[in-house]
Amino acid sequence: MPLTRLLVPSPFHALPSPVLSSLHRWLPLVLIATAALWLRTTELARRPMHADEANQAVKLGQLLDTGDYAFDPADHHGPTLYFLAVPLAWLRNETSLATLTETTVRLLPALAGTLAVLLLSALASPPTEPTANTPPHHSRLLPFTAAIFLTVSPPAVYYSRYFIQETLLLAFTLATFLFAQRWWRTAYLRWALLTGVSIGLMQATKASAPLFLLCAVLAALPLLLRRSPASPARASLPRHGLLALAAALFTAAIFYSSFFTHLAGLRDALATYTHASSRAVGETGHEKPFAYYFQLLAFHRAGGLTFHQIPFLALAAIGAFFAFRRHASPLLRWAALYTLLVALALFAHALQKPLGTSSTSSPASPSSPPAPSPRSARGGSPPPSALSLSRSRSNKPNSPPSSALPTPAIPTPTSTARPTSSNSAPSPIPPSPRPPTPSSASSPPNTGPSRGISAASRKTSATGPRRPLIPTPP
Repeated sequence: MPLTRLLVPSPFHALPSPVLSSLHRWLPLVLIATAALWLRTTELARRPMHADEANQAVKLGQLLDTGDYAFDPADHHGPTLYFLAVPLAWLRNETSLATLTETTVRLLPALAGTLAVLLLSALASPPTEPTANTPPHHSRLLPFTAAIFLTVSPPAVYYSRYFIQETLLLAFTLATFLFAQRWWRTAYLRWALLTGVSIGLMQATKASAPLFLLCAVLAALPLLLRRSPASPARASLPRHGLLALAAALFTAAIFYSSFFTHLAGLRDALATYTHASSRAVGETGHEKPFAYYFQLLAFHRAGGLTFHQIPFLALAAIGAFFAFRRHASPLLRWAALYTLLVALALFAHALQKPLGTSSTSSPASPSSPPAPSPRSARGGSPPPSALSLSRSRSNKPNSPPSSALPTPAIPTPTSTARPTSSNSAPSPIPPSPRPPTPSSASSPPNTGPSRGISAASRKTSATGPRRPLIPTPP
């Protein structure tokens, strides 16, 4: 029975056949997209800003303040995140760094994550109309299932609420695959040009885009080398390929050159790989042991919690089994090969770490996992950044500019603030039977700079009016 037979009331089943067919086709996808958008946009400001998000927010604020942007190849990714976030900030009447809020900066990855759900559903759609032997609801089961899995995926939801480039890269990658698939089926030039534009957006988002493109091309080689099934795109591949490449280079050049106002950004875009190669052979703090990624997917314990992706791995194994059967779908086989190549690339990168070295950022073996921060042990978010800390102090009328490491408040001898244990949430107001002195009333108890101030910041952001991400300088 089609999914919409359960979703549409029976009186609507008497509608004309074209209307009912459209309802069966689009209603489940609309419901899935609505759920994806709700999961990714609800209470965006509740979690404190991570340091990576704060770094990106400052770059966006500088673009809003000055109207200028210059790509930095040293420690920053591509510029699409900032340029695409500007219209959203304008729509919300936030036109400077001082007025930016968490909700505004996180809206862009939330929308990109929702778009990724729709793109994945379109990519998994069947190439032709269903025949008499293939009921319509069977041909639409795969795209709906894929969209549902991506909608409720915890990592996908988390990073869609995170102001960094990864979710944008995912959306542009899926768009590239979708447009390339459409070009392969039809040989229309417009799909080739859209493929090139999407590749340019991938490159302008993150310099690691060529890795995913290379894996996609290698996975498609068996299909390209086969004589069957015949594709009308084979004859036009050289010409359309060159036009797609030109569209990709032009699109990437627009963003890296700040719309041709900073031409040095084109040179700096290439310098990114020189900088990355110099860091690839040294200690950067991001080194991981060989089993790190498998450990994340399989089973590990940290902070008294158990993490695993056993259902995900089981479904992936079942899909891989069907992908390599004799009469498997070419799309399914390509997706399995692409996933395998990306996984091998990640493991190969992990092998670059010399044996016997240690990394402060990599987890230990499964038998001795690292101890997470107190907030992570409670299932919370990463520690707040300097922006989040400064925001919690912005209510003081003449407070000096905040720093990334604020000085902890020291109670006066007359204060009766009791020490707070490491497992209990600190209170922003120290308990005292007597009225506190001015020095103790103006600061939280001495429980550490991050936890005490972040608790006050969470309380302020959850109950008070919307405040800017950055306080106005005195």
